[in-house]
Amino acid sequence: MTKKRYAPVNSGASAPVHEFEVVFLRDGVEEVHEFAARPKFGWKETAGAIGLMGVMDGKTDHGELGHAVRYLDGILRRSLVNDDGTPERWTATVVDGHFADPDGDHVPEELLPLVEAFDAGSSRRRWVHLMTHDDDVTVEQTQLMELFTDLMAVAGARPTERSEPSSP
Repeated sequence: MTKKRYAPVNSGASAPVHEFEVVFLRDGVEEVHEFAARPKFGWKETAGAIGLMGVMDGKTDHGELGHAVRYLDGILRRSLVNDDGTPERWTATVVDGHFADPDGDHVPEELLPLVEAFDAGSSRRRWVHLMTHDDDVTVEQTQLMELFTDLMAVAGARPTERSEPSSP
């Protein structure tokens, strides 16, 4: 008897990087931000996506919508590249003209703006800042749903929509 073995397809390899832009609106003016993601979806992430189908179809109640928004936010954040060495929720506390950087080193206060600079942050840190701390920007829900669909396709290394059958 031969046993069939089910193992991860990528066996620890990093998911491919997917670079994309999101257009935010700030007081009615478009503001384009670039991001990079390495989407890797396991069973839990895929099972959670099933609950989004009603939201995508517009057939949902407020409880389902709230769950879908929290789920989508978590999936997007975990997929975004976080390679700048700074935790996404890191904040500096200045004491006696110095602060502890993300590595725990004591750094002069004058260098704080360089560490906290928006453009110096990873895709994840910039996303978190825009989505949770910048009250002056908005992004439409349909954009996020389209982004999620594309990340699912990248994670599965396949298109998410079936192609039309070819003619004989």
